[in-house]
Amino acid sequence: MTEFSITDIEQIKNHGLTPDAVAAQMADFARGFPYADITAAATIGNGIIKMSDADIARYSKIYVDAQSHKKIVKFVPASGAATRMFRDLFEFMNTGTMNDVTRRVLDNLDQFAFWNDLKPFLPTNASDADKIACILTNAGLNYGNLPKGLVAFHKYAEYSRTAAEEHLAEAAAYSTAGGVARIHFTVSPEHMAGFNAVLARAVPEYSARYGVKYDITMSTQRASTDTIAISHR
Repeated sequence: MTEFSITDIEQIKNHGLTPDAVAAQMADFARGFPYADITAAATIGNGIIKMSDADIARYSKIYVDAQSHKKIVKFVPASGAATRMFRDLFEFMNTGTMNDVTRRVLDNLDQFAFWNDLKPFLPTNASDADKIACILTNAGLNYGNLPKGLVAFHKYAEYSRTAAEEHLAEAAAYSTAGGVARIHFTVSPEHMAGFNAVLARAVPEYSARYGVKYDITMSTQRASTDTIAISHR
């Protein structure tokens, strides 16, 4: 039986959890999580259905016809912190020991969608450590503390887009009804201001580009659904 201190229990309850629920999560960590027993690849006829051109046209028409009298909302679930995505970069930053992933990132920085945003932060003759710090910390882009939705992911010929901006483009393409593209984001409370800032800048631009009006709503995910973080002792 896991023993919690009075401070632990107070923190657990403030997060909307119970000691039993946290103990169960800790037990899951101790046991580990079994891999799925994969028996075969999903292929056409074995888990994947291939539609004919006629089927594609028919289902597309059903959707287009529904747009005239249905309220369509594109739902974008919670955008969590990008910490895990930058795990190898954090390892280098914290230990000073180069790893293969960080080396590949540094060797190809100018290929990333965030390159133009990063350049102004880089000091003259920036070291490898300087470059990683400018990616991950508030010395630069602060990506290590941002949700994935606010990271520049996609690089186009003349501009780059964050994941949040891609959802604006996608909504204009397939979830517009009556000239209005509706999107609902669920966002962690600590990142709400960041999303509001990006959307305040991007919505007028994308509205003009695609000829739609955006109706965007946001909600926060319940803290009680979070997975706990533990450390080894």
